[in-house]
This record gives sequence, C-alpha cells and structure tokens, in this order.
Amino acid sequence: MARQMMDIELAKKVLLERHEREMKELEERAKMAPVVTRNAPFTPKPRKGKEAKTAKEVVRKVGPDLFGVALPARGTLDARGFMDAMKNAGKRPFKATNMLGEEIITMRVEQSKVLDDQKIAIAAYVGYDPKGNFGQQEMAARSQAAREIGYAKQPVRKPDGTIATREEDKAKLRQGTPYAKGLPDYHQKRMMELQAQEVLLADTAIESERMVENAFNLAHPDKDEPEAPNPVLTMDEQAECEALYKQYLAEYTIACAKLEQIRKDIAYQQTTEPTFEK
Repeated sequence: MARQMMDIELAKKVLLERHEREMKELEERAKMAPVVTRNAPFTPKPRKGKEAKTAKEVVRKVGPDLFGVALPARGTLDARGFMDAMKNAGKRPFKATNMLGEEIITMRVEQSKVLDDQKIAIAAYVGYDPKGNFGQQEMAARSQAAREIGYAKQPVRKPDGTIATREEDKAKLRQGTPYAKGLPDYHQKRMMELQAQEVLLADTAIESERMVENAFNLAHPDKDEPEAPNPVLTMDEQAECEALYKQYLAEYTIACAKLEQIRKDIAYQQTTEPTFEK
C-alpha cells in the first residue's frame, strides 16, 4: 500500500514538472511572436535618389546605302531576264566530288547572297531605291514583269467593249459562255474528254470480246455441240476456263454499257453547244 502511494506521488510530480515546462515554453514563444497592429498608419520608406540618365547620341553611319553591292543601270534587264534573275538569286557554283571520285561543278544557294541579288535584279529592270521598302518594290517589279510577259490575267471585255466586273466574269464562266476569244472553253474540254473516253472504252470492249471468244473456244472446242466440255481438260481446268469466260463476259457487258452512255453524253453535248463571242 505504501509502495502504491509513493508511485502516485512520483507520477504527480513528473506531470506537474512537465506542465510547468510547457507553460514556460509557451510564454517564451509569445514574447518572440511579432505584434500585428491593424489599421496602423502607413509610413513610406525613403527611396534612394536615382541618377539622372543622359540621352545617348545616335551617330548615323555615313557611306553608300548598299555596302559592297554595285547597282546596275535601269533597263539593263528585260521582263524575262528579270524573272530569271529573281529565280536564280543566291545561286553560286562550287566544286564537288561525285560518286566516281571525279571533280564536278554544281550550284548551290547561298542565303546571304539572295537579298543582294534580288536588289540588283530589281535595279537592272525598273530601278531600285535603297531608302525605300524592299517588299513593295519587289512586288511592283514582279507585277510589271508578269504583265509584260503575259502571265497576268488580262481584263475580260464584254461584246460592247466595256470591261466586265469580277462577278460578271465568274457568272459567265460558270455558264460556259465567256465574253472574248482566248478564255477557257469548258464545253470543248468536256467534248474532248468524252471522245477520249469513247475511244478507250471501244478498245476495251473489243479486247474483252476477243477474250470472251478465246475463253469460250477453250472451254467448248466442239462447234457442233457448244455446250459440250473440252475432253482434253481436267475438271479443274474446265472449271477455271468457265470462270474466265464468265469474268470476260461481265467485263465486256460493262464496257458496252459505259460506251453507250458515253455516246449519249456526246450527243447531248453536241445538241447543247453554247455560242461563244469571237
């Protein structure tokens, strides 16, 4: 009994010491925690003074507008020469070795030379302004060359001589009746396609008919008894010949049907031929 009382007193003492120690730690933490004051007046911190910046003087380079590039005189190239020069801009020859070990001369494009070559070509054709916009000058030169060569689409004129609008031009092209000579003739194009298909289908039908006849003669050689099988062939060979005969007969029938439809289309195109303004 005395032993138990001593253990209880010792346990109470240990718990009390632990409680006191924890309370002291909480008090020390409370003292170290920052104090937050709400709605306190804002006190701006003084800033360091900035040094006054001095504007740097920009010195413009003095000299030619295109360094190392000699611009030729205007009119040196015609329209086709200008287009060829633009296509070959930047191309330079260099030595290489082929698979046989022989030394050959080939061409390659040096990207650093493309822009200079294009400027030289523009200057030789219509003249180049080094202080102007390169893109605008290139587009103007290409457009002029296209018009001179004939690449650009010419304006479409009506029978009375006036220029058709874009909507009128598209409407007439959809109808297949262009205004002037030289415009696409869709009716003639369709007729040529149908005639070519007619020739191809006629050849296919003739060849299929010949193959049908050969397969039938091989399967039934006796002309007096067309239904009698070939006695020389085995049953498998006879069945294979019969299958080939049916296949060629089906191809011949399809070719004849297509040929008949193509001929009807040609007749329809001939009856509905539009009139073109010459």
